[in-house]
Amino acid sequence: MATINNRTGVITLKQASSSKTTTATITVNLKNGNTLTSKTINIYFAWKAPEIGNFVYADGTYSSAYMTSKTLMGLIFAIDKTTDSSGTAYIVGKEYLDP
Repeated sequence: MATINNRTGVITLKQASSSKTTTATITVNLKNGNTLTSKTINIYFAWKAPEIGNFVYADGTYSSAYMTSKTLMGLIFAIDKTTDSSGTAYIVGKEYLDP
C-alpha cells in the first residue's frame, strides 16, 4: 500500500517485500467521476550501506548531505561490517557535535 502527498506528489510506500523490485499501478479518481489507470510499471530499489560521516535522522534514515527538513539524531562515526548487507553503525549523538 502506498500514499501520495497531495502537495508534493511524492509516493510513500508503506510496506515492501524483501525483493529488490515491485510493481505499481496508479489509479486516479477525477473530480468529474472518471478514473484514470496507468500501465503497471516496475519499480527497482537500491540499498546503499551507511558510511562514516553520514547524518542519521529520527525517522531511521541516513544521508551524506544534511537535510534541514529532518530531525538530526547524530553522525555515524564507526561501522562494524558483518557481511555486504549487514553490520552495525555507531552513532555519536548530536549533543556531542561541535556547532
